[in-house]
Amino acid sequence: MSLGSVLNTAKQAILSNLTAINVTGSNIANVSTPGYTRLNPVFNAVGTSSAGSGQEQVGVEISDIQRIYNKFLDAQIVTQNAAVSSASARNDLLTQIESVLNESTGSGVSDALSQFWSAWDNLSANPSGEAERSVIVSAAQNLTFVFNQKAEELYTLQRNTDETIAGDIEKLNGYLSDMSALNTEIVRIESAGGSASALRDTRGTLLDNISSIIDINYIEQSDGSLYIYLPQNGKTLVDGSQNWQLMVQPNSSNSNFNDIVFTDDTNNSLNDYIQGGELGGLLEIRDVTLPAYIDKLNQTASSIVNKVNS
Repeated sequence: MSLGSVLNTAKQAILSNLTAINVTGSNIANVSTPGYTRLNPVFNAVGTSSAGSGQEQVGVEISDIQRIYNKFLDAQIVTQNAAVSSASARNDLLTQIESVLNESTGSGVSDALSQFWSAWDNLSANPSGEAERSVIVSAAQNLTFVFNQKAEELYTLQRNTDETIAGDIEKLNGYLSDMSALNTEIVRIESAGGSASALRDTRGTLLDNISSIIDINYIEQSDGSLYIYLPQNGKTLVDGSQNWQLMVQPNSSNSNFNDIVFTDDTNNSLNDYIQGGELGGLLEIRDVTLPAYIDKLNQTASSIVNKVNS
């Protein structure tokens, strides 16, 4: 081997190790960066030299810089992220419902009922008493006010939840557009032999953002792009460079609260197929939990009216 070849081999080895050091430095610098995936330089032997025992490898180069990740673990993280976001949305709204129905402040339904029945007890002890009759009227008015107030607060919470759903759909559409654009760029770079590690990290963060809003499954396709779909009905959200946008539209059979539909399929509601992410939690509270509390409140009021009239 000539001196020039030896020097060139040494130069290549130094450059390769310098690249490896830079990769390690990047890993250390980004240890707390959300979405960053650790990189691993892959060394490959190059060149041979004749020796007494035959041919020996004499050089080295970095053939690839690989992302260190577990695709099965990543898929589980996406699934659990949707579950956590759904639970968090439910918890926040249940806390607000608890505040509306709080009986420890002295201004709740229980206290109003207690005053109402107490007024009736006083009247039964003195049926002709004008003061007792006046107290009953006042207690009845207060009870009516409390029932109406609680019902209106629950309705307001229901409307606010509906508005949050509409806002989430707007955000989700932006994420879906960004995802299809990233898919396109990753495929372009990697098909030309380049590295799209940084873009893949960005895509991973975007995947987390999507799953925090809606429950999804995804598959990485052979060209490196992602296929994202709804797990409950298999409807496609993203397929490579394409994405399918969602919208909300009022449902007259559900108090004009919003249904979630595809923009190209407005006749089929997706509400029943969205069970995770923030949307899943919001839909459950808006359409199941809050109506149940409102119905219970109405039943209690009707029961009191019937009892008084009887």
